[in-house]
Amino acid sequence: MTRFSRDFIALQCQFADIVRRRFGLSLSEAIQAFTTLPKTLKLDGVKLDTIEAYDTPEEVAGQLFAHYVDDKAREQPRVVAVDEMLFGCFYYKLLHGGILRIHFIDNDESGGPLIGSDARIKRRAEVGALFDHVNNHVPEAKFLQGNSWLYNLKSYQSLFPPAYVSEMSVSDADEFNYLALWGQFFTREWQVRTAPASVLLTKASSIESIDRLVECFPFRVLQPKCEIALAYEFYG
Repeated sequence: MTRFSRDFIALQCQFADIVRRRFGLSLSEAIQAFTTLPKTLKLDGVKLDTIEAYDTPEEVAGQLFAHYVDDKAREQPRVVAVDEMLFGCFYYKLLHGGILRIHFIDNDESGGPLIGSDARIKRRAEVGALFDHVNNHVPEAKFLQGNSWLYNLKSYQSLFPPAYVSEMSVSDADEFNYLALWGQFFTREWQVRTAPASVLLTKASSIESIDRLVECFPFRVLQPKCEIALAYEFYG
């Protein structure tokens, strides 16, 4: 069973092709540097090198999707780590320095909305359960820190303590290889959201500097942070 769609791959290949043509890179270099595909599809150097034989980003997307489907068919089941325990649509990672990072995934089989007013009660219950678990079982956690485009959404912000989302810095890290940035262009089925994708490709076609490519993305990755005790109080 595949996770990512062909369209998920195709949009990123289109973006990489624009970058290649505007700034003199090879297509494999653009894909390596500015898309999630090396990580999400687990592309090695051999697979990346083969794409130079294809003429269009559509052909490249087809080839990479075929590699991905073949790899998924041969993939062995993965043992889920303790700190990947799911709380509905959320799980956490404990990072260096006592920093807890929450991750959001599609784990709602009801088919209903994942974020928004109709899903708020369910998502708040899931986040509350996560913090209750961390409070009781992860004493090393001292700070809560996020890293996602999702924090641009008021409906997502509302799931967390006001102090956590009141002052959010913009990530100054290279986020091009991560869904923390690219996730904004896809639905829960990994189909392309047409409006933001159109903005991305249009801006990429006219941006003057490769160093400003992140400005093509409608939303940047935001990094809220607070003491985790505030989250315990908020959900207490």
